Amino acid sequence: MKQRRFSDQELFAIRNHISIKMVIEDILCIPSKISRGTFRFQCPLCDKFNTAINHRTNLAKCFLCKKNFNPIDIVMAVKKMAFVETVNLLKKYKNNLSSNKKQAPQDTSSPSINAGTPVTWHKACKDMVVIGDILPDLMRKDKTEKQRIDKADSYARSPQLPNIITNLEQNIQFLSQQIEQLKTTINKQNKQ
Repeated sequence: MKQRRFSDQELFAIRNHISIKMVIEDILCIPSKISRGTFRFQCPLCDKFNTAINHRTNLAKCFLCKKNFNPIDIVMAVKKMAFVETVNLLKKYKNNLSSNKKQAPQDTSSPSINAGTPVTWHKACKDMVVIGDILPDLMRKDKTEKQRIDKADSYARSPQLPNIITNLEQNIQFLSQQIEQLKTTINKQNKQ
């Protein structure tokens, strides 16, 4: 298959007109959070959350790896896709956005969250399997034990399983922090 060349204008549009935040959340479903007013995502190279995005330059950066990502770079890193395949995927996504007018203007400011506000985790991706959907389905009384096991096996083989586990771990950590904050608040109120 002959490798397709892309014009400078096409590549510029993909790198600059597709929000890096949308790529992280909507296309790649990378675990992300708002921490102390800054959008953070899990680095696809080191798996840490010491990251940020710059809305002005439309770049994402990992401060541990010292790696900058544009929309093309991050898709290539996460999906292990070739450059041409990645550009074609992002062009299709950009065309869908344009035709559906789904893309909102890029936010150029940081979220208005106080520095003391606990971390909040982003919503799960639309195509991601959510644990709240799995349990009722697995526990339905009209299913035989074999049907339940088969269904559980299908969920376990899901390519989204690592993301599900990561999201569950993050939510558990968040809930633990919330419980500790509540304990501290209650103890302070009881001492007064």
